[in-house]
Amino acid sequence: MNRSLTIALTLLVCCGCATTSTNSIRMNGLELAPRPAGSPVTLYSTEPPGAKELGRVRASKRGATAFSSVNEDDVLPLLKEEARKLGGNGIVSVSFEGYHAASLNGRPNIPAVRASGIAILVPDSSGTAK
Repeated sequence: MNRSLTIALTLLVCCGCATTSTNSIRMNGLELAPRPAGSPVTLYSTEPPGAKELGRVRASKRGATAFSSVNEDDVLPLLKEEARKLGGNGIVSVSFEGYHAASLNGRPNIPAVRASGIAILVPDSSGTAK
């Protein structure tokens, strides 16, 4: 095998690619317009009074290599974006799970994090949606 092919294969195996995935499942018939990108989405430990559940949101992110690090802060913006797509301004029942995804050799050694929660619409103090 020539030297440049060996170098190319070594780089391919070592570098990998960071990947993300997201999805949402609407839980009721309430159809809301997506909220603008960057609009605030608050995490709640319990559902606030008057909040309406919109749907389940999920997101995951994996590192580029076995030497990468991925944490909750990396996947949280993806989860919030999914809530915005459903028209939500909050997320409740958020859970995170760290795991190791399979690499090119099939071994589970790429660090990854997945998150899930329930997107909600929280009214402001006047009773209207924020």
